[in-house]
Amino acid sequence: MNELSQFLVESILLNEADSIDNKIVVYSGRFQPFHKGHYSTYSHLVKKFGKNNVYIGTSNKTDNNKSPFNFKEKVMIITKMFGIPSNKIIQVKNPYVPTEVLKKFNKDTTAFITVVGKKDAGRLGNRGKFFTPYKDNLDFEGYEDRGYVYIAPNQSNPISGTEVRNGLKSGSDDDKKDFFSKRAYPKFDKKIFDFITNTLNEDFTISKEVVEEWLIQNVDLIKEASATMGKTAVDDGPNYIFPSYAIFDRVSKRRAEAIGYTVLSQIMSDELTDIDPHPIYPEGPVKAVTPYPAGVAGKTTATNQKDFYGTDAYNKWLKHVTRLAGLVGYSLIDFSELKDDKKQSTKDLSNEKKPSTNKLEEDIKLPVNIGDTILTGRFKNKKTIIKTIGKDEHGMPTINGRKVVNFRIVKEGTINEIPMADLVKIDKYADKQLNPVDIVLTDKHFFDRLTDPRNKKEISQAELIGFFKRLGKKKKNFVNFLNLYGQIVAKDNRTNLNIPFMKQANKVIAKTIMRKDDFKTSDPEYKFESLPTKVTDKFKAVKSGKPSSEAEKDFNDHHKYSSYAKRGSMAEPDTIDFDDDGNKKAGHQAKDKNTKKKGYEPVTEKIVGNKIVCDKCGWNWKISEGGDNLYICHKCGNDNTPKLSEGLLLEGGAYGHMNHPFDTEINLTFGQLKDIVNKALEGNLDLAREKTDGQALAVSWRDGRLVAARNKGHLKNKGEGALDINGVAMKFAGRGELEKAYNFAMKDLTKAISKLSEKQKDKIFKGGACFMNLEVIYPTSVNVIPYGQALLVFHGTMEYNVDGIAIGENQEAARTLAGMIKQVNADVQSAYTISGPPINQLPKSKDLRKLKGSYNSKISKLQSKFKLKDNDGIADYHQAFWMDFVNKKSPTKLDNKTLMGLVKRWAFYDKSFRLDKKNLSDVKTMEWAKGIDKNDHAKMAKDNIRPFEDIFLGIGADILSFMSSVLAANPDKAVRDMKKRLDKTIKDVKKSGDVKKINKLKLELQRLNAIGGTDKIVPNEGIVFVYGGKTFKLTGTFAPLNQILGLFYE
Repeated sequence: MNELSQFLVESILLNEADSIDNKIVVYSGRFQPFHKGHYSTYSHLVKKFGKNNVYIGTSNKTDNNKSPFNFKEKVMIITKMFGIPSNKIIQVKNPYVPTEVLKKFNKDTTAFITVVGKKDAGRLGNRGKFFTPYKDNLDFEGYEDRGYVYIAPNQSNPISGTEVRNGLKSGSDDDKKDFFSKRAYPKFDKKIFDFITNTLNEDFTISKEVVEEWLIQNVDLIKEASATMGKTAVDDGPNYIFPSYAIFDRVSKRRAEAIGYTVLSQIMSDELTDIDPHPIYPEGPVKAVTPYPAGVAGKTTATNQKDFYGTDAYNKWLKHVTRLAGLVGYSLIDFSELKDDKKQSTKDLSNEKKPSTNKLEEDIKLPVNIGDTILTGRFKNKKTIIKTIGKDEHGMPTINGRKVVNFRIVKEGTINEIPMADLVKIDKYADKQLNPVDIVLTDKHFFDRLTDPRNKKEISQAELIGFFKRLGKKKKNFVNFLNLYGQIVAKDNRTNLNIPFMKQANKVIAKTIMRKDDFKTSDPEYKFESLPTKVTDKFKAVKSGKPSSEAEKDFNDHHKYSSYAKRGSMAEPDTIDFDDDGNKKAGHQAKDKNTKKKGYEPVTEKIVGNKIVCDKCGWNWKISEGGDNLYICHKCGNDNTPKLSEGLLLEGGAYGHMNHPFDTEINLTFGQLKDIVNKALEGNLDLAREKTDGQALAVSWRDGRLVAARNKGHLKNKGEGALDINGVAMKFAGRGELEKAYNFAMKDLTKAISKLSEKQKDKIFKGGACFMNLEVIYPTSVNVIPYGQALLVFHGTMEYNVDGIAIGENQEAARTLAGMIKQVNADVQSAYTISGPPINQLPKSKDLRKLKGSYNSKISKLQSKFKLKDNDGIADYHQAFWMDFVNKKSPTKLDNKTLMGLVKRWAFYDKSFRLDKKNLSDVKTMEWAKGIDKNDHAKMAKDNIRPFEDIFLGIGADILSFMSSVLAANPDKAVRDMKKRLDKTIKDVKKSGDVKKINKLKLELQRLNAIGGTDKIVPNEGIVFVYGGKTFKLTGTFAPLNQILGLFYE
């Protein structure tokens, strides 16, 4: 080969091997403020990479403590003190993805290098495979595909931003100037010095560490100052609450100035959420400093709202001060006859004869008489009849020979014979009756309400024991009902006792108790002891005689297999009545639509969501209403017991389903929807976390091996029939990448969990009774979101009884198991990294809060369409829509029974109303109804729910646009890949010419555009949160994107 040929070949090979011709270094940090240490690192980078290739990246975020300087102020300090060009200082939002810098350069020929200190190097090690340690001889890739981490060298005399802030904040001016020019900066500049020191001293704050240390060291002092004789709230507190932080801030500063002080920093901010219930007197603050005349004569103020005189004023004062004395463990005694003794109080009595004890004894009076009943004991709930009243050797009063420090005077209806010790025993009895449910009766509020005078007749131990004895006989139905709703009211019709129960982890809390016949609640009610109940909403009680109206006749027909009426409307049934055997007798028409996981086409499986559909007659009922004979049809008697199949369970293997807030079967009220909107946009949703887009799996550990559940049959008898590692391999054999995903997951989980102790395994899995719900995220088996790394993400455990019925949930178990595995260094396996649920704080942004009005007005507009109130639900909206449609469009006027039959069929997918001559005698009307049913119903139903979807998908999209996925290795690359798949899908569908697919595509693209279009696509499926004891999701653009890619992309 001649020299020219060799030169050309080498040149070509060299160009192909080294396509990267530019390296951009971004040195990012808070720089609060930029100092000598930062400049030393910058100088090193310039020397190594060249001054044209090194940029400084920093944000505009500020706070009053660690970040007082904004972006412009930082630029001023850097350029003035160190001479770095301003065009090399760039404002960035994400220091590890500085698109503001990189967008100026070619993505294929430019490599991105980020700079960190040695102590922070590990922070980027958990960001998947995107970042790689920098080495000079690497084969570099473009900045969209790879990032490189350069570790800055250690300095001989390092200085930190904290040291600079402290050095320029405290001490004399000479000390600060000396520190400025000798330690922090290369020279002295008065303008910069004055600016930094003045900024740092604008707000004096005490660090969190100092406060925490003081609190720890002064626990006893705090307890002593906060309690008297075991009682808290020794101060009445302020008599009014400021309506807003802004007013509080303004008023407090003005008051401070009036007495010569300046407010440097408030202990709260406008970011805080007011969760106080603001009780009023006597539970809350006093309304005036005294009932007697005070302040300016003839005027009222916030602290003196009304003047009283004479006996009225004295009685009000006496009532108040007696209550206060009781709260701190004292009793008020009458000193009205000791005036002579008080006059002598200032004299020196050391050499005089002490006053007669008998004189003092005669002057102490108790407001009770022999024969009265009082409440004594630690909890003031022990009934005591007064037999004797006397005094001890010190002159203190005694009752029945015992000294009395504090007692309660019994008023009619307030006696309670249940001491706390006995309530604990009743608590254990309730646990035994409802085993394995752990009932908690010892909550303070529950205990206090036992003595509430509104109970009228006292609540006895026998009544409570009877309550739980009868409830225990209906245990199965009670547990199903509780699992379904999360928070219910149990009512005993025999005693009229009402107890609201709330499911909390593995416990069921009895929140309060009340004896009341017409106890009002927004929670679902579970009634036992069969007594007729009143129908207070849309129907009258069932009568045995001839019905007086079509509505009553229709209601009676609806309940012809029930001995009593259901309380509530058709659209919102909220109580369930049971007979003495615990069997549900009423066959209710379904209010809930039977749906597939996606869309609204009716399905025909025997079990649909939380309902059972009769194969023979189409009648359906909720699982919670099925009684002991769960699958026996309440109308025709057909046995609908299903055979266990190998069908996959939706949403988490054997775990359960997650709803949108607007789903009809949950039937949230409009008021609740607005509450969710406000909390979501304020960043205050409970237990919020990132929703993951992976393959579902539920696993447990029993008999020394890992097992997996893919259907409910696998959950029975502590996973006795669940799949082991070989069973899973057979289950997914021949399924391509999905087979690899599950097989590798089972192997890695087996290795990781096997390293735990038997005690640890049993704590999480309870020998197979608890199954951990998790998501398998595998790079080559992508649903919608390409996370770019292999992950196993735990979500929580569900405990099942021997019949495979869920009896308890523990979300904390996810974090616990992940922590155990990490502790034994088993979290990184050959294929997967194992982690707990992704922690991702909801954003708190003014821009998001501004959207509350817009979204709430959209909900209000939907309400006004049918004049619905905040306590009306989604189901009421659908019912009103279809009633309006049928009334307007029907060819003939329909009677109420036919009208409601069509409404229930189309609004709630209740097919028990058949379109035949029996129900529709008019031929024209029947043809019209069949046409709607076959051609128009599906589209109309989707159009009817569409406004709610747009609202909540829009909220999800807006919130997610302020968040970054915790799991995506390279979020920007993931978004680009998702958009590429979307573009390809659209082209493929158009080419196919399939009219049905094209119409579906148009619909989903409309949904996508309604919530912001492709600009709102993020690598995050959505947000999971808890509201009212139920788990919900907000999914944003994922919902329409999933429909498109799942149906059309190949």
